[in-house]
Amino acid sequence: MSCPEENEIRSIRVDGLPPTNDAIYLFSCFHDNAKVLAATVLRNWLTQVPLDYGFVEFASRRDAEFVLESYNGERMSNLSHERRFCLSWDTDGSGTTWRWDYFYQGCSFFGYNDMGKDLDAYTVIKELQSKMFLTTT
Repeated sequence: MSCPEENEIRSIRVDGLPPTNDAIYLFSCFHDNAKVLAATVLRNWLTQVPLDYGFVEFASRRDAEFVLESYNGERMSNLSHERRFCLSWDTDGSGTTWRWDYFYQGCSFFGYNDMGKDLDAYTVIKELQSKMFLTTT
């Protein structure tokens, strides 16, 4: 598996989410068919009410393309009402902002650890930092 290029777009925006859908739901929609790194459903920063869109970041552009082509316009699963996926490329990089923005870290979902507990951004970032080789000048 090759490392993604620095500026490679691997995130998609998901519009039209009902207010009951969270990042765990968004993550679970795609993880069976593509390698999902993170899912985020944005919230109003004052009220914490979920907005009607979110982002999904994939391990590769190929995974993101597959989801975009396969799911766009398809019915969202596990919903009692007729709602369809409205997907587009995350061209401005909002879907990867969780790495730097504290607010995004609080509303992102990264899967489960070995013990079955939710992984949060803090845990993921600490794990990534521990695996990075850092040099000092």
